[in-house]
Amino acid sequence: KTTADALPCFVKEENRQLFEKYGVFTEAEIFSRYQIMLESYATTVDIEALTIIDMVKRNILPAAEAYQNELCDIVLKKREILGESSADTEKAVLEKISSLSKNLTGLLGDLEKKVAYSKGLAGLPQAIYCKEEILTTMSEMREVIDSLETIVDAAFWRFPTYNDLLYSVN
Repeated sequence: KTTADALPCFVKEENRQLFEKYGVFTEAEIFSRYQIMLESYATTVDIEALTIIDMVKRNILPAAEAYQNELCDIVLKKREILGESSADTEKAVLEKISSLSKNLTGLLGDLEKKVAYSKGLAGLPQAIYCKEEILTTMSEMREVIDSLETIVDAAFWRFPTYNDLLYSVN
């Protein structure tokens, strides 16, 4: 479950009665806090989405492109010197990165549109949209980015890899 799923429980009749009965919150305070939590959730998702958009545009796609350029040079040189089939491995890697980059670029465009659309919503509809649309697209992007991370040469990757994070204990 997510925050968007949990927050409506806060304003359920039986919960409001419980809060009021024991003097925890008044009805006005309950709804005020509910609206604040919904807005906070949507704002947090928006910040996360804008962050991944920035990371993809400034770092991930440029890293993939730079590595593709290097692979293109390698493929051309190997074919020139050793023959057509000598660069099959590099060509396969190049095709995979190209496919992942194309997929990521499409998801990036989708996410940008969804973030813009969500700004026109408010309250629970916005929270649900964030959960169902924005977070879903971000999750799809993460899968593609994780795949790119395992393929793109570390010299081009500007972030610590999972291996770096897991096995670099100081």
